[in-house]
Amino acid sequence: MLAVRDYSEKELRLKLMAKNYPAADVDAAVARLQERGYLDDTALCRRLLEKFAAGAQYGVHGVAERLKRRGIPGRIVAEALAEYDRGSDYARAQALVKRKFKTITAADAAKVARFLGGRGFGGETVRKILAELCHYENF
Repeated sequence: MLAVRDYSEKELRLKLMAKNYPAADVDAAVARLQERGYLDDTALCRRLLEKFAAGAQYGVHGVAERLKRRGIPGRIVAEALAEYDRGSDYARAQALVKRKFKTITAADAAKVARFLGGRGFGGETVRKILAELCHYENF
């Protein structure tokens, strides 16, 4: 199972429980995998963070949400995001908007804002993008 993709501890537990393995066996298997270094939520979080940063598809909030969906504990996500380059959120948002929207008018501002918000970009980043693209001062 681990040869195909990396799992968080929570994902693996849920997958094994769904196959009706006894809880004691699941606990023992998870413990063995952690001891041998095959199951490490911190390492998984860092790998996924690098993947998301390289893909440039999500803002910092979107990355955090996707990490938590994978079952990575909030404490580990918070530690990893403390080292995340939040300054590049603007550049990622700018590239996404240029790829997604060929031309942008004032009427498209709400679409752009929803798109970026759905990708986890913060309000300040969205306002900067809209101000730049639509030449508005008060967003």
